[in-house]
Amino acid sequence: WKAIWNPKPMMVFSMIGFVYAFGDYLELKSLGGLSGTTYQVLSQSKLIVTAAMLYGIKGQKQSPLQWILLVLLMLSLCAYSIMGDLLSKHQKLQKGEAITESEDTLMGMFMTVLKVVVSCLCAVLSDKYMKDFK
Repeated sequence: WKAIWNPKPMMVFSMIGFVYAFGDYLELKSLGGLSGTTYQVLSQSKLIVTAAMLYGIKGQKQSPLQWILLVLLMLSLCAYSIMGDLLSKHQKLQKGEAITESEDTLMGMFMTVLKVVVSCLCAVLSDKYMKDFK
């Protein structure tokens, strides 16, 4: 039980926890600019980002077929969902309704993608260091 107070793992996991908290902040900011459906679809890009980070950080590879399926699935879901959001905002503009700043789709998409990257990085680093600090 004394190993849990070792300074090196304490520092590593404290930093990972801080970055996870930053990811939660990004998640809240992104939800203000996107519908729940679009947010969920973009969040599913964690599959691709995690696979890429696993290869870059740990050297764990995916087969070419797995990459093709992941990319095609994510692109089709993202296109479907984002176009629905943009269409509803276009209809509001045609009716003369104002679009508030909280409905900014591009900023919401940026925050969501940034949250996904931060979350995946933390997950891969946690996996790596949990095996290092047994």
